[in-house]
Amino acid sequence: MELDNVHHEMFCHFVARGNAPHIAYMAIGNPYNKSTANMLASREIIANRIKELEPMYDQLFPRRRMYETESDA
Repeated sequence: MELDNVHHEMFCHFVARGNAPHIAYMAIGNPYNKSTANMLASREIIANRIKELEPMYDQLFPRRRMYETESDA
């Protein structure tokens, strides 16, 4: 279900696409603040929305998760 707060919804889409929370936080117009971005991403309603969106982006961009895995190694 889409979030009422447009900025939070955009943040969720950016993270679901594979961006780090602090990158998504800046992409929606906020200054760099890694701790605030991580706190936002960990809020239950935000985390649930990200999990809801991830399958859509996995289907649209199937290779994106592979790149994340390779860079983590």
